[in-house]
Amino acid sequence: MDNTNWYIVILTVVTMTVVGFSTFDSTTSALIFGVGTGGIFGWVISSIVSKKSSEEE
Repeated sequence: MDNTNWYIVILTVVTMTVVGFSTFDSTTSALIFGVGTGGIFGWVISSIVSKKSSEEE
């Protein structure tokens, strides 16, 4: 987890939280959805980008 690009993770969490607010009626559900899925997908996307950049070097 050394090469985690936190900008991508935070951007994904914010994006998924906005999607959660537009999808769910409950604020709690929207926040749980945004932080949960945004954190997971942000970490995965960041890992993929980190692997590709380290392979190019």
